[in-house]
Amino acid sequence: MHFIAVLFFFLLAALILELFKDPNRWYGDMLCLDCGYRWTSRKSSPPARCPNCSGRYLHAVTKNQPSPATLPSVATPSVPQRKVLLPSRPELVTEKTDSLSSVDRQRDNHKKLEKILSYRDISLEEKAYFLVAFTRNADATNLMHRLKVTESQAQELLEYLERVGHVTAPDEMGERLVLVQEPP
Repeated sequence: MHFIAVLFFFLLAALILELFKDPNRWYGDMLCLDCGYRWTSRKSSPPARCPNCSGRYLHAVTKNQPSPATLPSVATPSVPQRKVLLPSRPELVTEKTDSLSSVDRQRDNHKKLEKILSYRDISLEEKAYFLVAFTRNADATNLMHRLKVTESQAQELLEYLERVGHVTAPDEMGERLVLVQEPP
């Protein structure tokens, strides 16, 4: 009889604690929007990456928001032709890009990006466009480091890229997705 009373007390305490949970507070439940993996974080702040796929597009689950609001489908904007693209080099024209390994393609993209960033006759917005397109990273820190600009200038560049349609608006974690295709 005493055991049943103790068990009833613990069940009643758990029910009361569950009822009085703040519906807006994050209690560790996370959802990866890339792979659909759901887990409970043991840290005091939301993690930056999914432990399943290392994706950065995460949703912090609360009682008021068990799933994210449906994302509007965004059409990928067409990339305008730029006059500042690299001049065609014979060794790159004769190579097939399909046969390049991912490491070679990354190295080639890095060389192209460094050459574009060294140009003095193109605007900072165009440099930001190419930086985001080649690195697939729409982050203010990336822009600050590579373009040698202040944090406010980097934020303005990201807002410009958002207005033009090359990156998305920041989500609840402050992350932006790159919409523009990688230049050839």
